[in-house]
Amino acid sequence: VSLQEHRGGDFSFTLRGKDEDVDIKSYSIMAESLNTSLQLHFQVPLEQYTEYHAISELITGPLLAVSANSPLVFGYRGPKESRPDVWAGSIAPERVPISGLDWLTDPLEQLKESVYEKALLSGGEGATPIEELTAQSKTRYPWNRTTLHIDEEKKEASIRVENRIAPAQPTPKDTVAVAAFYYGLMEGLKAELEEKKVTLPEVMNHDEVIDNFTEAKHYGMSATVSWYDGKVYHANELIRDKLVPLAEKGLRRLGVDDEVAASYLRVIQGRAELGVCPSDVLLVKDVQLEEQGLSREERGKELTKWYIERAAEGKPVHTWLSDISK
Repeated sequence: VSLQEHRGGDFSFTLRGKDEDVDIKSYSIMAESLNTSLQLHFQVPLEQYTEYHAISELITGPLLAVSANSPLVFGYRGPKESRPDVWAGSIAPERVPISGLDWLTDPLEQLKESVYEKALLSGGEGATPIEELTAQSKTRYPWNRTTLHIDEEKKEASIRVENRIAPAQPTPKDTVAVAAFYYGLMEGLKAELEEKKVTLPEVMNHDEVIDNFTEAKHYGMSATVSWYDGKVYHANELIRDKLVPLAEKGLRRLGVDDEVAASYLRVIQGRAELGVCPSDVLLVKDVQLEEQGLSREERGKELTKWYIERAAEGKPVHTWLSDISK
């Protein structure tokens, strides 16, 4: 079954931005190639999988808020992170949820769903049941996905939480910083919840993590985020005051050297203190070019050139703002 047959028509989606809404229609899946995700895998024991998966869902909103880096599509200004809309529009909306309609109660729930749905990809002639399952599960794209890794030599399997919401970042330093923030929070929140003797489904409605995702997609670091303590925070304040220290504790539990952890978390802290994500930096530059009289096409070329030059210098993206103001 092709994706076009599955959808029943062409690929179309709407980008709802601050200044304008843009309707995009494509006759092929090529719009999907606009997406470049930072796919983070976290291997966990099977018996603890649903707990870690819930934590990854909780993290998704703040992680997206601090990492958003795709505000422009074909030169049009969309939401702070356009990938979710582009991805859903160029694949199939029901195959790219944040995860599901509720917290997972079964570690294999997502894998089972991929079997029950109409398959878009086959393991091929002669595929084993495991190969077929693996192939079919790759046609569902929740931002928090259950993945299996099969070691054929050892005849062993491992289960992982895959978080796919963070986009590719401008520099290696930014990329590792976002990954460190995620992994630190996964372990830090696990320890904090254990200390409080609660689980996320006991203290938080799953609809809240979906709302956090939507807010972060549209507004980045200006989003409001509901947390499991029952309070609502501005994303930048939650990240600055609570989540960076928590990630630091989590990385220590994972055995990461304190100085190494601090060097990367300072990048996240710097973004939070300024209240910016990478998208904000790109939009500031785009507006500057527009004020200089450049057309949308001309801005795209100049912005790409500027982006490549700044990225080659290796400085974290939030520090680029000082260059724009010169």
